[in-house]
Formats: sequence, structure tokens, C-alpha cells
Amino acid sequence: MANRIWSTRRQVLGNAIPLFAGAATFVALTPLPILGRLVAALAMTYLGVNQWGFFENRKIEAELRCLTESKGELIGFVHRKAPTVFDAHAEIGMLTMHEDRLDIVTEDGGLILNRTDIVHLSRQRNIHTIIGLGGWIALELRSGTTFRFESRKYHTMLGSKVRTASLFRELERWHKLKSPA
Repeated sequence: MANRIWSTRRQVLGNAIPLFAGAATFVALTPLPILGRLVAALAMTYLGVNQWGFFENRKIEAELRCLTESKGELIGFVHRKAPTVFDAHAEIGMLTMHEDRLDIVTEDGGLILNRTDIVHLSRQRNIHTIIGLGGWIALELRSGTTFRFESRKYHTMLGSKVRTASLFRELERWHKLKSPA
């Protein structure tokens, strides 16, 4: 069986490395009062999540581009599969906007979302929102399902959070366009 691009290893390390950094900071600062250690550990965890939360993001993007030949933007999303305890992104894929549709290609195939099938766009919270480093773009579909995603364009979560906000505005403008004749 071929190695998965969106592997459990990558999902686990994207959470384990930041948590280890926070725990190591807490232990290393043992001479300080507990409150100081806790604040420092939380700050280190936040910095760690920002820096390493998208573990091997550049490699993931390169591998997915090679596999799919897509020129789209890397996203993490939830649609067909539920998120795991390891990561909010159940799947990863490449998003390409066309005049009448969104194409999402993944290592398992693809998904087409026609603009006319998208009934509402909104922003929603996810686990990354708790620490100010993320949030979903939610596309409510005519079928009654919701496609939730966030950009993974940048290797840091803060950079990708800013890109997700920009992408949401682009999608709002795109969604308001009239369908091609």
C-alpha cells in the first residue's frame, strides 16, 4: 500500500510538537512560580501551534501537486469524512476556482461544487479558532450538506488564517456573480 500524503503521522506530529514545546518550557522553567511557568508554557504552545501545526505543509503541497497536477490552493477540509482526534482537517486537497464551480482534488479523487449548488457562505469556528489561529469557510450546499475548509496556503497557521479571511471575501464576490449562460 502506498504511503498516504495526509498521513496519521503528519496529523499527530502537527499537534505533538507544539504540545511538547509547551511542556518542555513548563519543565525548564521550574525555578519560576507556577503562574509564570504556565503563562510561558501557553505562549510557547501557541507559538508552536502557529509554527508546527501545519507540520510538513510545504511537502504535503508539493506531493499533492505532483500527484494531482493541480495548480490550485492547498486547503484542509471536512466534508465526506469526519475529523479525527489528531486534526481538524479530515482531508486535504487543492482548491481551484472556476467561473461556475469549485474543483477540489485530493489524493483520493475529487469533488466539484457548482456555484449554483452553494446556497450560503459563512465563517464558522473550529478548534484552531480557540487560540486565534483559524476558522472554517462553510459552504452550505443545496443537498443539505456543508463543505467546511480553511486555507493551508502558508506554512504558518497565522498566515493561513489571514489567507482564509481573504479567500472568504473572494468567494463571496464569486458567489454573487450570475451563472454563465
